[in-house]
Amino acid sequence: MIAPLSQTLRTTVLRLILVCLSVVVVGPLAGQTLFGGLSNRLSNLRFMALPYAAVSPETGWAFGAAGSYFFNIGEDRRLSYIDFSGNYTLARQWQVAVSSVLYFGQESRWQVRWRTGYHRYPYYYYGQGNRLSDLRQDRLAYSSDNAYLYVQPLYRLNDGWSVGGNIEADYRFARAQTDEQIAGMNQRLMTIGVGALALFDSRDRLYYPSSGLFFKTEVTARTTFLSAVMPMLNIRADYRQYQTLYQQLILAWQVCAETTIGRSVPFYMLPVLGGQDLIRGLQRALFTDDLMVAAQAELRFPIYHALRACVFAGVGDVYNYNYWQWTMPKVGYGAGLRVCLNNDMVNIRFDVARNNLTSSWALDTWSFYLTLKEAF
Repeated sequence: MIAPLSQTLRTTVLRLILVCLSVVVVGPLAGQTLFGGLSNRLSNLRFMALPYAAVSPETGWAFGAAGSYFFNIGEDRRLSYIDFSGNYTLARQWQVAVSSVLYFGQESRWQVRWRTGYHRYPYYYYGQGNRLSDLRQDRLAYSSDNAYLYVQPLYRLNDGWSVGGNIEADYRFARAQTDEQIAGMNQRLMTIGVGALALFDSRDRLYYPSSGLFFKTEVTARTTFLSAVMPMLNIRADYRQYQTLYQQLILAWQVCAETTIGRSVPFYMLPVLGGQDLIRGLQRALFTDDLMVAAQAELRFPIYHALRACVFAGVGDVYNYNYWQWTMPKVGYGAGLRVCLNNDMVNIRFDVARNNLTSSWALDTWSFYLTLKEAF
């Protein structure tokens, strides 16, 4: 049978414990905001971190931490940040990651977006397709060694538009106990990518916008070494809009698409649905194929002081160019709580979501997410 589409009950309980841990760590900093009057020093909080613990059949127990550091470069008015995360499992698997957006230069003309990291971690391969019947009846467990670096320098042309380049370097070795011919499986691949991008951004705030537009499109050509995999072309487009309906009642919505074109594209370089940012409630990478399209919306509203909430829903699917077929789109929906940590509206985000792939309302059909900053 196909693997369950959501976390087990045991994992669900542990993620709820994670929420309690975050309160222990962040509570002393954010609690004064929730119940009246935060000092100027704490209202400008620039560093935050969360510990977490989780368990899954692939890894056993996993322990780690994630956080962010926010700062200004010189007299620049826009807030730069560095995100970090890392964990270690009792199965001796681990990952570390660092990402950042840096604003500098006169009137924030320049920005550099980058991320880097390494992981040795287990995953499941379900095959390709947009129907459950297309997927493998026995999910294939594999382990991935992955080191990567992505850099995007950008120059702002005017108050909205920026243009720049995209430089990628990615080493990956995905290995599994199988003799099947799966592109990218049991191969050591070094991928280099070079491309261009254009970005329009008129949001009033970076981390919790109440008005404005965001649009970004990227085109990246990739080629591989250490293997005969053919060159690939990756195209992404992301459109977001934010509007205040009444006082602090905000409607946010997003439409995005991604495609990878080429012969024998490694399976892990194909677009995917699901995860903590796109179609929450759907397991990430359960559905993957040549083309991904998705849309989601979120209604955000205040509760009390720094405490906010939201309801959200998203819909999307994947498609194959050689075997195009329509099926029921994948839907994710749920609700969440937010705790504002500083004057720049950086939030702790806790979301509860589910999808339309099952009619059961059992606790283990729900997904739980705890992280910093909004999904979009």
